[in-house]
Amino acid sequence: MEISNSYISHNSTSSSTRIDLIWISRDLVLDTLNSNNYRPDLYSTDHLAVYVSFLSNGLFGGKQAAKLKQQKIRKRIFNYDSMDDEKWEIFRLATKSIVDDKFFDEMKIYDQTDLTMYWEDISRALLRVTIQTIDNHMTPATSKEFKPKKLTAAYKEIKCINKFINVLRPNTFSRNHQQFQLIWPNKRTQFIALATSHNYPINLPTFINVNNLDTTKKELKDLNKILQKKYDLLNKAYQDKQIKKFVQQRCEDYRTDLPQYYH
Repeated sequence: MEISNSYISHNSTSSSTRIDLIWISRDLVLDTLNSNNYRPDLYSTDHLAVYVSFLSNGLFGGKQAAKLKQQKIRKRIFNYDSMDDEKWEIFRLATKSIVDDKFFDEMKIYDQTDLTMYWEDISRALLRVTIQTIDNHMTPATSKEFKPKKLTAAYKEIKCINKFINVLRPNTFSRNHQQFQLIWPNKRTQFIALATSHNYPINLPTFINVNNLDTTKKELKDLNKILQKKYDLLNKAYQDKQIKKFVQQRCEDYRTDLPQYYH
């Protein structure tokens, strides 16, 4: 586990009170429900024990994005914004037809089994009509965490350079020499513009060959290190802001909910 942020205090009950810090991952802080100290009953000690509760959904609730891609699991997204009055009227008539023509005349419910059977039939029919009448598309079922635009843009810059560095190898270059010559002018312009936007001086050759391959790769790696450091700073600032936001919200909830326990 990455050690990157202190969150839980550990208090001693001895005459000389001391506060120790328990370190946990910064990512876990955002999934924290509550934490506190308590006096253990199973053994004798002058220290208080520490407990913390986490939201389990982010830790164990879902499959990893890579696993979902491997299994080609997809989900359907309905494009409600593209619907107009005419399309909604078609949807209304289609759903009304299901109820009027199929279920009201035939539906006979005597027990829970009958109710469940009819409900499943209605659900399947409604889903089928919805897919036919409301604009929709399929997309990979990968969960995406919301990130600010600055953080997302910084990550894309790092990813772009990493991708090119990984193929910038002697064996790969010798096999695809002509292709590298074709794409290098655009890549060079892109990398110089990127370095300039971060006020970082970079020296890239006009033409790339086996003689300057290593120095070119080193220049790109040095630029990538700068971008990664800036990304880490942006990410830390974002997480600190989120932590303060959630802590403030919990304090407000505590002040709001506390009076009810005294009535």
